[in-house]
Amino acid sequence: MPYQQIGPQRSAAGIMPIVSEGAEAASQTFKAGAPLIRNAAGFWEECGVAPALVGGFAVNDAHNNAVAGGATIQYHMVRAGVEFDGQLLATLTQTMLGEEVGLVKGGDGIWYLSAADVGDQCLVTGYNSRYKIGSVNPVVEFQVASANIQEL
Repeated sequence: MPYQQIGPQRSAAGIMPIVSEGAEAASQTFKAGAPLIRNAAGFWEECGVAPALVGGFAVNDAHNNAVAGGATIQYHMVRAGVEFDGQLLATLTQTMLGEEVGLVKGGDGIWYLSAADVGDQCLVTGYNSRYKIGSVNPVVEFQVASANIQEL
């Protein structure tokens, strides 16, 4: 399966995600495209399994610094109306458009969208024009569901 990290997509309303940066939590090893959350101490870390909240998607890989705040990470900020691209682990059907899907971390350390995963954090809004209905593991356009956006 080709690698497609989660990244920004221009929404129908023309809203682009803001690239921001913040202090990285200690010992982070996530890859670009990973969903991030700002922890209680104010540091950015990779979301856990079936994340309840997402604050952003990593622009680049983590630094694996032993000290919290010892590195700065860039991320695409999640906001209402902002769309992202990500690879869907399923065969694309017409009924998936407008449905909620979950975020899942693969064994390769890369995050994907999954119709079979619990959580349903993301709403599928469209699909990349390189694909068509019936495509296996297509790149789709999505928004993080408003209930799952971490307010910053």
